[in-house]
Amino acid sequence: MKLLLGIIIGAAISGGIFYCINKNNQEKTAAFLASIKAAHPVSMSLSEPEVESTTGTINVKNPLTIIIGKNDNLFYFNGKDCGSFKKIPLTQLRSQLKLKKQQTNPDDLMILIKNTAGSSFKMAIDVLDEISIAGITPGHYAEVDITESDKKCIENYKEL
Repeated sequence: MKLLLGIIIGAAISGGIFYCINKNNQEKTAAFLASIKAAHPVSMSLSEPEVESTTGTINVKNPLTIIIGKNDNLFYFNGKDCGSFKKIPLTQLRSQLKLKKQQTNPDDLMILIKNTAGSSFKMAIDVLDEISIAGITPGHYAEVDITESDKKCIENYKEL
């Protein structure tokens, strides 16, 4: 019996048939119209700021560049030249990020993240998590396109 009553009340409310029990007839009509009006979908226009071109240059003095390679390999180097190119496991990335943060003026701190064609989305998210956990604030890291010289560094990399 309670289930049947619940179904009838639910159908009445969802169908827009909802009357307030009151002496005034106008309030009954208002409640009925309000429930009918609520059943119609409402849309809002969304105004977004105009975005200029996303291509550009990042002018930093001594960035830490992290390259996400295929098979979830991570590489990093300091500066703009990959002369100090090293492979690093994800478990050691956080300590490297903290070290870079300590050694760098906060205004000059920049982490560049570059993905190769074989990199995984999961590893990119893991790297972003490590950056966040290391306390590096937004605006001090960016995902940028990998360059040809970076690709050559990966190809020429030989473990010691």
